[in-house]
Amino acid sequence: MEEQAVEAWRALGLDPNATPSGKSKNKTKSKTDIDPNSLTLAKFVPGLEKDLRDFYFRIIERYGSFLYAFEEVSANGGSAFDRQGFFNLLQDCQFRGNHKRLYQFFSKDGSTVPFSNLDPEAAQVFRKRHSKFVEEGEDEGEDVGEELILPLTGSISYAPRPDPARAFREVLVRRFGSTVRAWRALDPERRSVIRKQEFIRSVGATGYSGSPSNLWIALVGEENTLSLRELDPDGFSQLVAFRHCCVGYFSSFDQTFADDDAEPRNRLNLEEFQQLCRKVGCPKPWDYLFQQLAVHDLVGWSEVRFMEEQWDWEEDNERPVRQPPKTPSPVSAAFPPRSFGQGHLKSAMRPRRVTLGKSNSLPALTKPLRANWNDRHHIWDHKGNKDEQVLHLMCYVNCQEQERVKKRVAQKMRQTPTLQWLEENFPAGDFESDEEF
Repeated sequence: MEEQAVEAWRALGLDPNATPSGKSKNKTKSKTDIDPNSLTLAKFVPGLEKDLRDFYFRIIERYGSFLYAFEEVSANGGSAFDRQGFFNLLQDCQFRGNHKRLYQFFSKDGSTVPFSNLDPEAAQVFRKRHSKFVEEGEDEGEDVGEELILPLTGSISYAPRPDPARAFREVLVRRFGSTVRAWRALDPERRSVIRKQEFIRSVGATGYSGSPSNLWIALVGEENTLSLRELDPDGFSQLVAFRHCCVGYFSSFDQTFADDDAEPRNRLNLEEFQQLCRKVGCPKPWDYLFQQLAVHDLVGWSEVRFMEEQWDWEEDNERPVRQPPKTPSPVSAAFPPRSFGQGHLKSAMRPRRVTLGKSNSLPALTKPLRANWNDRHHIWDHKGNKDEQVLHLMCYVNCQEQERVKKRVAQKMRQTPTLQWLEENFPAGDFESDEEF
């Protein structure tokens, strides 16, 4: 039970840099200079290191930063998670590790997890924004949470927290091979410039499972539009340099791929593309530029023409031109067009916990009183049988009130026996003969 091991470590009161014999090492020694034979919490609970790495990565991927996470999950300005709230946070960011073990690590008292134990700097900024929730006498400059992280000092070297924009670009390169091909999935209508709502609808097609709103802020900040330039600034700057070099050498971009008939029908492989870049004086790396543009290991006018059709090239100031929507044409009449978006299964959506709500209504448990069958329904009413019809209807059909009276009498008889009722209502000597009965 590894979650109990974390609690046992804290209960033993071991020094963070204690050796297996229990003796403390020299306290003046650097925190990062720890004897490999020393006993640390990472060695005491081997799976904790992997859980912490995955937890921090999931939070950054889902919210962008711990500060955004605190702002989103703490609507009332609270400064700590209870047990269920912390588990909900782990479920929302799709953490796959041991929830109980991570809760035992971050919770000192076993009942709450303060924000400062997760990220002291973000917790300090959060407290300043919600100063009315800062407890009286608490020093805002105090580095809270340091005592909790000390047991892992020297045994775990955390990598810098990933930027959501950088993590998104890595996802695009892994899945599509280049950001240019990934842009076609983000912009299926080939508008060249997409707005926030269009980006949120199409980002699921890339396989990114983080927060689309936080990702939008990381990519463009407060801007209202996104283009290939903001998606990959470094890659786009190299595309711009390649285009300027080709136009300067051939006078027009389409003539870069011209054949003997002066038509842009040539398609270049990697070696031919490198020769072209060397000829026009394009800066390196050429392999990366070829990977950005190539489709089936070839680069032609059809792969680069979007730079001429969707961008306005002024002197040292290129800008995208928003195009009307275009539906991608199918490759063949026998195949449907490529689908985009999340699809029918919505596999990119995070699952939510489902709970049964309290029912406000229940089915009727008692059988309602209904009228009897009218066996004279086929007899027509006339002046001669009018009284007979009414008496039959009252005595044999509409008997609901009679049934109610019978039920009330039967209930009273069950509550009070007949002999008891006679004794209470007819005491001895009140009647002389049986003629009254």
